[in-house]
Amino acid sequence: MAKQKGWTNSIPVQERTFLTQRELSRYTGISYDLVRKYVKGGEFKDYITVGKQNKVMVDRIAFENFLKAKKHIEK
Repeated sequence: MAKQKGWTNSIPVQERTFLTQRELSRYTGISYDLVRKYVKGGEFKDYITVGKQNKVMVDRIAFENFLKAKKHIEK
């Protein structure tokens, strides 16, 4: 089993309120570039920045609702 680098979160993704753009991409199944385009392009505004590097943390539930409104996902 390959060792994962860095810090890992023991809380399952579906139970977390905020996800990174990469985690959100994997969770929703849409491309990282599209998630980034929505967030950085100003189309989606429910996110926060954290730390000195301004890491973007996106509200998972709000983003799911955003995708449903855009008809990217059906749930």
